[in-house]
Amino acid sequence: MAKGYIRVVIGKRGPYIEFSDDQVVMDSLFIPEKEKYRLNRDFVFYNEYRTTDKEYVKFYHQKQPVSYADYKVGLWYASPQSLVTKDCDLLYLPLYETIEEKIPDKPNLFNLMSEE
Repeated sequence: MAKGYIRVVIGKRGPYIEFSDDQVVMDSLFIPEKEKYRLNRDFVFYNEYRTTDKEYVKFYHQKQPVSYADYKVGLWYASPQSLVTKDCDLLYLPLYETIEEKIPDKPNLFNLMSEE
C-alpha cells in the first residue's frame, strides 16, 4: 500500500503515518461507494480510500487543514493501529534485504525498533 513514509504526526486523534503521492501504491487503494461524495464536496477535510486487500485499511487524502493535527493538504495518512492484524503484528515493515534474518517470527514494531 505504500513504499516508505514521511513522518508520524501526533494529533488529538492519536498518531498517523504520513505519505506522499509517490509513496502510495494507488493500485492497492479504492474509494468505497459510500465515500465518493467526498470527491466533489468543499466541506470535507479528506477523501477516504481503502486498501483492496482483506484488511481494508483506511487511507486519508487530506483536502483541508485541521486545527487538531499538523496534517498537510495533498498528503496521505493512515493510522498505525490499522496496520496491525491478527496475522501480522505490523503490516508496514522497513525495507530489509532479507526480512527473515531480521524478524524470525511474526513482525512486531517494538521488536524492530529495539533491534536497531
